[in-house]
Amino acid sequence: MRVKRWASLALAGGTAAALVAVPTSAGAAGAQTLTVGVGGDSQISGIGFEGMRFDAPPLQVHKGDTITFEFRGFHTATLLPDDVSAGDWRAQHMAPGGDYALIQPDADDTPSAFEFNKTAILPSDPTCGAPTAACTYDGSSVVNSGLPIQAQSFTVTINDTAGKTFWVICLLHGMMQQRITVVPDGQPTTTQSAIDSYAKTTMARDRDEAAALIPKLEKRTSHTTSSGVKVWDAYGGFDGDGWGLDAMFPGTLRIHKGDRVRWHFAQLMGNIHTVTFPERAAGNFSNLDFAGQNIKCEADPTDTPPDAPPPTFCSTGIQNLEFELRAQAIVPVGSHRYAGKGLFSSGVKGAEVGNTTPWTLRFVHRSGKHGFHYACNVHGTMMSGRVIVS
Repeated sequence: MRVKRWASLALAGGTAAALVAVPTSAGAAGAQTLTVGVGGDSQISGIGFEGMRFDAPPLQVHKGDTITFEFRGFHTATLLPDDVSAGDWRAQHMAPGGDYALIQPDADDTPSAFEFNKTAILPSDPTCGAPTAACTYDGSSVVNSGLPIQAQSFTVTINDTAGKTFWVICLLHGMMQQRITVVPDGQPTTTQSAIDSYAKTTMARDRDEAAALIPKLEKRTSHTTSSGVKVWDAYGGFDGDGWGLDAMFPGTLRIHKGDRVRWHFAQLMGNIHTVTFPERAAGNFSNLDFAGQNIKCEADPTDTPPDAPPPTFCSTGIQNLEFELRAQAIVPVGSHRYAGKGLFSSGVKGAEVGNTTPWTLRFVHRSGKHGFHYACNVHGTMMSGRVIVS
């Protein structure tokens, strides 16, 4: 998930590649520093390509080694406690209502709204994480980078016990996880050259897979129901293994009045998207809500605007800071009959929110020659499509 304009907020902030290892020693004299890329956004044939992986093989490190996670997209590097599987931790802590769920209800507001979870999006310790002031991970608790709002990297020194294994995950993309094992002194550790080789190989493979898929997604497919209604297939984004395409497919659909379009979301393994009509409404939700621009300070009975400089924003303390999301940016809106006017939205879909059910609209009004334009509330007008109804 890419969220635009967060950087404008002054907040505190296997595979085919071989694993090459060489012996190193623990302690200050022999400690090494490794750099791991996190994600990577680019374009393929004009379509947004979003890297959703930690660009390294399973790592072997020594106690005392330092890892710098370089953010090349919008992600977190969140180190989980020792000997806890990434899947189990996500199920316990990131499910709706969990303490690390990205989006949570803001039930005390009227009208009801949602908010970004500060525990997930802000660093667990804002005083460390820079290359010159690394955070320390000892395996006992979560160490979270938060989102890369100011700093584009997060540095942590491993102070865990030899023999322990732990996971690093991204709190925004469920497919992103990295296994790290702390090995005893004298045993081989992963080299930077092995990491770089892995990153180069996997990125090339990922881009090849995505490029081969795009023409297939642009092909129109449909079926006719028993009652004679034609239903066209469409996709609100598409995720592969370690990557995602931030686009609507097909980009243009030409249909007839009375036809239906069914947007599929079961393919969203790591990203979240919406299908929202009209396009300008989706752009508004993206630029305000999902860009973290709806900043409020918790108050009773009505939340108030920020009244202090960042990173606190609220004179009552950062604990009262809220990044609000309007309910209409999150939940389904409108019926399943579209006549070209009003707000209609699938609501947020994807495995990350536990909802990948299709969303169907029947088009009961002809469009102009340019069609009905729509987009994604999360990614905005960079991820748009149109339906031309004759």
